[in-house]
Amino acid sequence: MFSNELCSPMRILLAEDDPCSQELMLRMLKNMGLHADVANNGLEVLRNLETRSYDVILMDIQMPKMDGLEATRAIRRRCHDRSIKIIDEDYR
Repeated sequence: MFSNELCSPMRILLAEDDPCSQELMLRMLKNMGLHADVANNGLEVLRNLETRSYDVILMDIQMPKMDGLEATRAIRRRCHDRSIKIIDEDYR
């Protein structure tokens, strides 16, 4: 479905606190030839963004410490550049 040549450089961050959901999403991405870093909560998302840039963030809504909506607002306040695509969805 996806060309590995086109998708392999895509930088993806998976923000998900549930280990089963993490494993499922990582497997699905791997089957598409993609890799993702993982953050367990919104605070980890913000820390990851301090050291690395991402093209896409797959953001869970309900997470401990900082939820996905709060993390998204913080990202948008800090980065006025809207090039990071944030998919906020409670996909469980």
